[in-house]
Amino acid sequence: PGGPFGGSATQYFIGDFDGKTFKADTLADGTVPTKWLDYGKDHYATVSFSDAPDNRRTVIGWMSNWQ
Repeated sequence: PGGPFGGSATQYFIGDFDGKTFKADTLADGTVPTKWLDYGKDHYATVSFSDAPDNRRTVIGWMSNWQ
């Protein structure tokens, strides 16, 4: 619930993580921008991986949330 078209969808945030605390980048007015990786209501349980040998970031998500 909460996606633009109902269901799950997947939102992400850009910012800095120091190993303990995440601080999201903000716009000039202080708000955190909404960024969507996938608008579909069946994109669910996304996990990201970084630090691959070729510096790629990989994202894997389920394709159905059984709604």
